[in-house]
Amino acid sequence: MKKTLLTFAFAAAVFAGAFLIRQSLKDPLPNEVNTRRSGAMEALEFWTASRAYPNDDIPADKYYKAFLSSKQRIKQIPRELASSATWEPIGPTNLHGRSLSVAINPQDKNTVYLGTASGGLWRSYGGGLGGDWEMVDLGFPALGIGAIVYDPVDTNIIYLGTGEVYRYLGATGGLIIRTTRGSYGIGILKSTDGGTTWFKSLDWTYNQQRGVQAMKLNPLNPSTVWAATTEGMYKSTDAGGTWNNVWPVIMATDVVVHLTDTNRILGAFGNLSSPSGGVYLTTDGGATWLPGAGLPSYSGKTQLHMYQSNPDWVYASVADSTTGVGALWRTTDFGTSWTELSNYTTNGIFGVQGWYSHYAAVHPTDNTQVFHAAVGASKSTDGGVTFLGTSGLYPDNHGFAIDPTDPDIIYSANDDGVYRSTNFGQSF
Repeated sequence: MKKTLLTFAFAAAVFAGAFLIRQSLKDPLPNEVNTRRSGAMEALEFWTASRAYPNDDIPADKYYKAFLSSKQRIKQIPRELASSATWEPIGPTNLHGRSLSVAINPQDKNTVYLGTASGGLWRSYGGGLGGDWEMVDLGFPALGIGAIVYDPVDTNIIYLGTGEVYRYLGATGGLIIRTTRGSYGIGILKSTDGGTTWFKSLDWTYNQQRGVQAMKLNPLNPSTVWAATTEGMYKSTDAGGTWNNVWPVIMATDVVVHLTDTNRILGAFGNLSSPSGGVYLTTDGGATWLPGAGLPSYSGKTQLHMYQSNPDWVYASVADSTTGVGALWRTTDFGTSWTELSNYTTNGIFGVQGWYSHYAAVHPTDNTQVFHAAVGASKSTDGGVTFLGTSGLYPDNHGFAIDPTDPDIIYSANDDGVYRSTNFGQSF
C-alpha cells in the first residue's frame, strides 16, 4: 500500500511539474498581458546574447555574410566526408509542414510550385498528386516563400517573394507568441530557366527584416510587376530589373491588377493595427492612391481576389486581428465602392487569426461560386449571400491557386501543406 501511495505521489508530482511547465510556456493570446517568464525564454535570450556579442542583437547584414562564409567552408570539406553525409527523412508523416503560397504553370497544369513557411520552395511535375515533390535549390537562404508568380507568356520566368511577416519588424521566429510568427526574407528572387537557377531581383540581402506578401504581373505587359511588401507597394517596369516603392504604406498584404485597364490597381495594406491600413485604389498606374469607399477600418489584414470574367468585380476577405470579427466584401466597380456580402462575426471562420490566415476565391467563370477559407472554410453557391461548411480541408489557410484549364480545381496552401479540390472547394 505504501509503495502504491509513493508511486501515485511521484506520478502526481510529475504531472504537476509538466502542467506548470506547460503553463509557463503557454502561447499567450494576443493582447494578453503575460508577466510570467519561463526558463525557455531565458534560454532563448541567452542563446541570442551569446551569438550577438558584443552587440545586443545580431546585425541585419550579418546573416547573409554568414551564409556566404558557410558556403565557402562547405567547399573545403573533403569530398569523402561530404559523400558519406547522407540524410533521409524519418518523419513526421502525419503533417506535411506549414505552407504559404502555391502556383500552377499556366501552360502546363502538371507543374505546381509550393512555397513553404520554413522549408523553402518545392515543386511537383505530377500536379502534386504523384508523390513526386522535390525541394528546389534556390542558392540563397530563403526559407519562407510568401508569393510565387509565373510570367504567362514565358513560363520559364518565375518570381518568388521571400519572407513571412505579419507584424512590422516583429517576426521573431522561435518565440511562441503567435502574433510574432514568421520569418524574414531576402527580397524577390527570379528565374529565367524554369526554376533551375535563381538570382536576386529585389535585393534585401543585407536588410532582411522585411517580407514580400503577394505579387502580380500586368496581364497585358508582364514586364510590369507589382509586389505587396512589408515596406509598401513596389512596382517594376523592367521585369524586376529595378524597383520603386510607389505607395509606402507599410504591411501591404495583397494586390490585384485590372485585366483590361492595367492602370487600375487595388492594394490591401495593414496588419495588427499598423498605421494607415486599408484598401487603396490607383487609376494612374500607381502615381496616386485613394482609399476604397465603404470598407470598414480593420486591425487585421485584407486579402483580395478578382473575378476573371468581369475584372470590375473584386472580393475582399476583411478581418480584425484577434477578435474573430470579419466579413466578405465585394466591389462591382473595381474598388470605388464596396458592399458587405457575409458577416462572419458569429460563426467563427476567422477565429482569433484575422491577422494571419484567410483568403476568398471566386470561380473564374461562375460568380455564384465563392470559396472562403480561414481557420474554418465555407463555400457559397449564391454569390456570397449564404455559406455552407466544406469538408476535408485543414485549418489555417494562407494562399490558393486555380487550375488554368479546369476552373473547378483549386489548390489551398495551409498549415498542413497543400490540399486539392475538384469541385471548387466543396470537398478536398
